[in-house]
Formats: sequence, structure tokens, C-alpha cells
Amino acid sequence: MGCGNSSQRRQANFNFGGFLVMNVADVTKYTFGYVFSLFFIVPAVQGDNLVQFFSGDYGPSPIISVNEQQEEIEEDEVAKKHAAHAKDIAKFPPIGPLPPAKIPADNPQTPAKIELGKKLFFDPRLSGNNWISCATCHNPALGFADGLPRFIGGPDSKEGGRHSPTIINCAYNEVQFWDGRAPTL
Repeated sequence: MGCGNSSQRRQANFNFGGFLVMNVADVTKYTFGYVFSLFFIVPAVQGDNLVQFFSGDYGPSPIISVNEQQEEIEEDEVAKKHAAHAKDIAKFPPIGPLPPAKIPADNPQTPAKIELGKKLFFDPRLSGNNWISCATCHNPALGFADGLPRFIGGPDSKEGGRHSPTIINCAYNEVQFWDGRAPTL
């Protein structure tokens, strides 16, 4: 097709410091060939969901899967949604650190009370059957939850209707437990 085959063109070019260096004849062929071929590009379906663009002998003919094209379109749409969402998020001021937890004036924290709280948290003697502690359902190794879809507890160790929530930052909750039956722990 007039400009020689692609292997001859590749041999005439060489790589210099990461840049492709071409002779003047090849630059001319590529420049004018591509400009001319813009008017004669012919898409054709080949095989299963493949589209090949023919532009003569003026460069590579990329083969692009129709599925890949659809994926690229979907990725672009997702990227646009993420960008729009990021702009919405940027409108809000940064949260910053949490304020100190509210501690009742009539029950100040002391190192002894903190240590007692840790012991009580892991002590099963507070339960009705003497074998379930707070840590049974609020396991520190599981983010102070139990990792189950529904808790197992009560006097008969039956599966409950919900999971055990984490107790991380529970000092900031306005109510405690799923049903809000206690204002504090």
C-alpha cells in the first residue's frame, strides 16, 4: 500500500533515550498518511465482538473489544459520578478530632475506676448464667463487636434479631443499646 510494510518502517526507526527517532521520510509518511486516512477509516466487525479500524498501511490497526469499549464507557461514567461526589464532599468542613467525652460530674473518672471497668467488662459473673461477659459479644479482637450477623445470647443462648454493635465511641451515643433503653453505660 505505497509506504512499505510495517516491519520495514520499524527497522528504519530506532529508540534513543526512551524517544522514538524516525527519519524524515517516515515522519512525512506518517503525518500525511494519517491525515489522509482520517477520511477513509473503515470500521469492520471481525470475529466475536471485535472491531478493527483499517487505515491503510499508515500505522498500527488497533483491535478493540466491543466489551472493552463498553467497560471504558462505564468506567468513565463512574469516574464522573465520583468526581461529582468529591465536589459535594468538599463543600463540608473537615470533621476534626472528637471533643472529649462527657463524663458525669457526680462520677469522675479515676485510674482505679478505669481498671475496675476493664475487669467488669471481661467478668462473666455479671451474667445470669455466669458464663457471658460484655466481651463475649463485644470482643476487642473483632472491633468490640462479635462478627456475627445476629448475636447469640440470653438465658438460652438463642440467636437474636440483630448483630452486636461495636462499642467503639459509644461514649458519644445519646442512648445505649438497640432499643435506646439506657442513656449511658
